[in-house]
Amino acid sequence: MKLFFILGNQLFPPKYLNRFKNDHLFFMAEDLGLCTYERHHKQKILLFLSSMRSHADKLRKNKFKLNYQSLEDKEFKDDYLKKLKKNNISKKNKRNFKL
Repeated sequence: MKLFFILGNQLFPPKYLNRFKNDHLFFMAEDLGLCTYERHHKQKILLFLSSMRSHADKLRKNKFKLNYQSLEDKEFKDDYLKKLKKNNISKKNKRNFKL
Protein backbone atom coordinates (compact mmCIF):
# COMPACT_ATOMS: atom_id res chain seq x y z
CA MET A 1 0.00 0.00 0.00
CA LYS A 2 1.28 3.45 -0.90
CA LEU A 3 1.12 6.55 1.26
CA PHE A 4 -0.68 9.68 0.09
CA PHE A 5 -0.43 12.58 2.49
CA ILE A 6 -2.62 15.65 2.23
CA LEU A 7 -1.64 19.03 3.61
CA GLY A 8 -4.10 21.70 4.67
CA ASN A 9 -3.73 23.64 1.43
CA GLN A 10 -4.37 20.58 -0.76
CA LEU A 11 -8.00 19.83 0.02
CA PHE A 12 -9.14 18.77 -3.44
CA PRO A 13 -12.58 17.20 -3.91
CA PRO A 14 -12.64 13.41 -3.47
CA LYS A 15 -13.58 12.87 -7.13
CA TYR A 16 -10.01 13.83 -8.08
CA LEU A 17 -8.59 11.30 -5.63
CA ASN A 18 -10.75 8.32 -6.61
CA ARG A 19 -8.06 6.74 -8.77
CA PHE A 20 -5.83 6.46 -5.67
CA LYS A 21 -8.59 5.17 -3.40
CA ASN A 22 -7.92 1.42 -3.54
CA ASP A 23 -4.15 1.22 -3.22
CA HIS A 24 -3.25 4.23 -1.05
CA LEU A 25 -3.43 5.09 2.63
CA PHE A 26 -4.28 8.76 3.10
CA PHE A 27 -2.65 10.72 5.92
CA MET A 28 -3.66 14.11 7.29
CA ALA A 29 -2.38 15.78 10.45
CA GLU A 30 -3.08 18.98 12.31
CA ASP A 31 0.34 20.27 13.25
CA LEU A 32 1.50 22.78 15.85
CA GLY A 33 4.40 23.86 13.66
CA LEU A 34 2.13 24.64 10.73
CA CYS A 35 -0.20 26.64 12.97
CA THR A 36 2.52 28.67 14.68
CA TYR A 37 5.33 29.14 12.15
CA GLU A 38 3.89 32.63 11.63
CA ARG A 39 1.49 34.68 13.71
CA HIS A 40 -1.97 34.00 12.36
CA HIS A 41 -5.30 35.32 13.56
CA LYS A 42 -7.12 32.77 15.72
CA GLN A 43 -10.08 32.71 13.35
CA LYS A 44 -7.81 31.88 10.43
CA ILE A 45 -6.38 28.91 12.32
CA LEU A 46 -9.91 27.82 13.24
CA LEU A 47 -11.00 28.03 9.60
CA PHE A 48 -7.92 26.12 8.46
CA LEU A 49 -8.39 23.28 10.97
CA SER A 50 -12.16 23.02 10.51
CA SER A 51 -11.76 22.79 6.73
CA MET A 52 -9.23 19.96 7.21
CA ARG A 53 -11.66 18.11 9.47
CA SER A 54 -14.51 18.61 7.03
CA HIS A 55 -12.37 17.27 4.20
CA ALA A 56 -11.40 14.25 6.31
CA ASP A 57 -15.10 13.57 6.94
CA LYS A 58 -15.78 13.66 3.20
CA LEU A 59 -12.97 11.21 2.56
CA ARG A 60 -14.26 8.84 5.25
CA LYS A 61 -17.78 9.10 3.83
CA ASN A 62 -16.42 8.07 0.43
CA LYS A 63 -14.66 5.07 2.03
CA PHE A 64 -11.05 6.25 1.70
CA LYS A 65 -8.49 4.62 4.03
CA LEU A 66 -7.60 7.64 6.15
CA ASN A 67 -5.35 8.22 9.13
CA TYR A 68 -6.17 11.64 10.60
CA GLN A 69 -4.24 13.18 13.50
CA SER A 70 -6.11 15.97 15.28
CA LEU A 71 -4.93 18.46 17.88
CA GLU A 72 -6.61 16.41 20.60
CA ASP A 73 -4.10 13.60 20.02
CA LYS A 74 -1.13 13.44 22.35
CA GLU A 75 1.25 13.57 19.34
CA PHE A 76 0.01 17.05 18.34
CA LYS A 77 3.21 18.77 19.50
CA ASP A 78 5.45 16.29 17.68
CA ASP A 79 7.14 17.29 14.45
CA TYR A 80 5.12 16.53 11.30
CA LEU A 81 7.68 14.08 9.95
CA LYS A 82 7.83 12.29 13.28
CA LYS A 83 4.04 11.82 13.17
CA LEU A 84 4.31 10.49 9.68
CA LYS A 85 6.98 7.97 10.65
CA LYS A 86 5.23 6.89 13.83
CA ASN A 87 1.76 6.35 12.43
CA ASN A 88 2.16 5.21 8.85
CA ILE A 89 5.24 3.07 8.46
CA SER A 90 4.83 -0.61 9.05
CA LYS A 91 7.60 -3.15 8.64
CA LYS A 92 5.97 -4.24 5.39
CA ASN A 93 6.23 -0.89 3.60
CA LYS A 94 9.27 0.55 5.41
CA ARG A 95 11.53 -0.34 2.51
CA ASN A 96 9.46 1.84 0.13
CA PHE A 97 9.36 4.93 2.35
CA LYS A 98 12.40 7.01 3.24
CA LEU A 99 12.60 10.35 5.06
